[in-house]
Amino acid sequence: MAHLFLIKKYLRYKRTVLIIAADNKSNRNQSLVIYMKLTSMLAMLFWLSFSLQASVAEQQMPISKTYFQMLDIQHFVKDKEIKILNTGEQDFLALVKEQTTGFSRGIAFIIPDINQPVAKQAAVNATYDQLNDYGWTSILLTMPSQESIEPPINLLEVQAELAKNPEQETNLDIKAFHQSDVYSEQFIENIEEKIEQRLNSAMELAKQHAGFYLFICEGKSCAWLTSLLQQERVTTPDALVMLGAHIPQADLNQALAMRVSKTEFPVLELYQDYDSSWVTNHVTTRRKLARKEFKTNYRQRKVPSHFGYLSRQQRTVKEIYGFLVASGM
Repeated sequence: MAHLFLIKKYLRYKRTVLIIAADNKSNRNQSLVIYMKLTSMLAMLFWLSFSLQASVAEQQMPISKTYFQMLDIQHFVKDKEIKILNTGEQDFLALVKEQTTGFSRGIAFIIPDINQPVAKQAAVNATYDQLNDYGWTSILLTMPSQESIEPPINLLEVQAELAKNPEQETNLDIKAFHQSDVYSEQFIENIEEKIEQRLNSAMELAKQHAGFYLFICEGKSCAWLTSLLQQERVTTPDALVMLGAHIPQADLNQALAMRVSKTEFPVLELYQDYDSSWVTNHVTTRRKLARKEFKTNYRQRKVPSHFGYLSRQQRTVKEIYGFLVASGM
């Protein structure tokens, strides 16, 4: 802050000069010249001050959610469980906890929701921390943040596009229950590609373990994952567990229900009362579609939300364990 110190020093010096000029009228012209020079110097110092502040502001980039997630993992997770995997384009963190029973039942791939921390979530933590006591090796993937995938919105381009087709947009808006798309096709393509790369990288790590493949997804990740499974872009699991599955867009939520009803492997869906309305309003739809498609290995279970954090963890694990045993795993 040297420039601020110089400014203060200048103000004190300016006051001294004016006092001298007032006492000695014969040197008024000389004092005026000095005053003008110091005023120019003051203007330059102010300009330097604002330039430095602007430069510092430009250099301070916002802290990403991925960085905060890394700090959470470093704080809550043991170092030996942290693995760095590579997708071919970038590195990402994964947590691995091996089974402790001596008899390996398989590998549980846990795909949490995007934009959510993997530490201290009841359902995600329960499956990762406790399934190893039932013979499952858990691999918990970290997801990319939405900000790192979604391109910034150019409001000028949006306004120009609306101006081209004003009648079409008006007609859409007056339709019953019409809702604009939340996710663009480009974003869906990008997020699915990121999840595919991370899941395939985890598959390579899992080759050193024997047993069944169990996929556990949470929230919006269930939509992306079931889309990848439908397109056969990832290995088909032996069973799928969905935790609060939803996506906040009506047509995509309906597509999620349809994809789940057409799967051949067993599916367990767990939900709670205080889940998003996108979850609670569509559990009935998914159950009816599964019945319509004669999907007899589809199960829905409601986890009581009045339980405490630890109780919800235990109930979640027990529901998953019972489902796996009933499915022959």
